[in-house]
Amino acid sequence: MPHVAWRPSPLGGGGGAPVRPQSNAAARVLERSRPRSDAAARVLETTLVGEVASCLDVHDVGRLALSSWRCRAETLGTIEELQFGFPKKDDPEAIVAAWAPHLSALRVVNFGDRSSHLTEDHAVISLTRDCCRTLRAMHFWGCAYITDAVAHVIGNLLPGLQELTFAECQEITDRGVKSVAKCSQLRELSLDHNGSITDVGVQYLNGLAALESLQLEDRGITDLAVAPIIRGTSRLRLVILTGSGVADETCDAISRYCPLLEN
Repeated sequence: MPHVAWRPSPLGGGGGAPVRPQSNAAARVLERSRPRSDAAARVLETTLVGEVASCLDVHDVGRLALSSWRCRAETLGTIEELQFGFPKKDDPEAIVAAWAPHLSALRVVNFGDRSSHLTEDHAVISLTRDCCRTLRAMHFWGCAYITDAVAHVIGNLLPGLQELTFAECQEITDRGVKSVAKCSQLRELSLDHNGSITDVGVQYLNGLAALESLQLEDRGITDLAVAPIIRGTSRLRLVILTGSGVADETCDAISRYCPLLEN
């Protein structure tokens, strides 16, 4: 009967799995596979982290990033789009702080869903500052604690931003709209049901000639602000004004100045 070694059961107790002794050939293969230097160990860690991260959802990758420098430096550097959704037990500020310096390819970021009740200015501002060279789209849905401070940073640090959404963000006001009007390359802009936006702020959007999609669904917005925006661009393909206070003047401007408008 051949000799059999025993490996202790991972669950404890006296049970175990039989393990045959390694042959000399197997031992040599294992020896060759061990990292011979710190550089080789780093390559191995990067590979392992990449394999693990590919099997996780976004908030689990976030927790991995908190504990693994290699994940932050290598894996996160390939991400182009993120949907932040944090369970209640997670701290988004800590996760974003760990991620942000390493998101060197990030182009699109979405805050909403489960993260809306946790997302505050500090985390978003940190992300914006670290990723300002690559970000092209930012979307916020139901983020009740996001304020004009975020809009101010977006307007000053993201002149090349192309898509922006503030929907049901009650702390975004006319001051915030004035700030984002600095993003002169905006192609898609949505300001929906924020509650504090009026003609005073929307008037600053006049001059965004690159706009292709405009969505304004706040009751305080009227022809006074919207009609000049429509007349100032010929690229609009989509206009949604449901729930706003616009009337005939804006409708006339749309019929005259929006030849590309989609049905």
